[in-house]
Amino acid sequence: MDKHADIERLCLLFSEVYPYLAHYITDKYGIKTGYCLDVGAGAGLLGISLAKITDLSIVSIDDDSASIDITVKNILFEGLAHRMTVIETDVYYIPFVDNSFDLIVSRGSVFSWQDLPGAIKEMYRVLKPGGKIFCGGGLGSREISMRIQQAIKADPLFKKVRSRWREEPYIRDKGQNTAYFVNAIAATGLKGSVIFDCEGIWIEMSK
Repeated sequence: MDKHADIERLCLLFSEVYPYLAHYITDKYGIKTGYCLDVGAGAGLLGISLAKITDLSIVSIDDDSASIDITVKNILFEGLAHRMTVIETDVYYIPFVDNSFDLIVSRGSVFSWQDLPGAIKEMYRVLKPGGKIFCGGGLGSREISMRIQQAIKADPLFKKVRSRWREEPYIRDKGQNTAYFVNAIAATGLKGSVIFDCEGIWIEMSK
């Protein structure tokens, strides 16, 4: 399979996660209008899920051209082009002025950011006063997590994906992840928290 096919196959696998997270985020923060940034958006599914249940205008950014292509296709399919914008860039250069977004989210890509403190500072720069950052990784509910993990183990189509994940510089031990996130926040000099929810670990910040 080519890269586009791999990404689309993963979209199907993780399709339950993003609506769950979207409801969690909106219930937790109550931010349903204004501007949202989805960082390292992949196929754009978290932004799309948020757009479906809020009136947010959403910008999805990713530095991978194949992911950008699929995000655009998904947005058009869902009829959300009037409220969603896609930009190819990385988390270290977000092409917006200071204080632009009410909500900044990211799921999954945070573990591969080579300069996590730098990424946090750049997200914080474009966050509006009173805004929220929620970034990290998780699989939603326990039931969703179990279904995904079973599918990954059982489906030979994911052999290549599993191999690629093993080669990524992800930190998988929970204790290491906690220290990694806590130290990254401390290095920024900003206030933030590490929370465990939605079957994962997240950085939460306010401005």
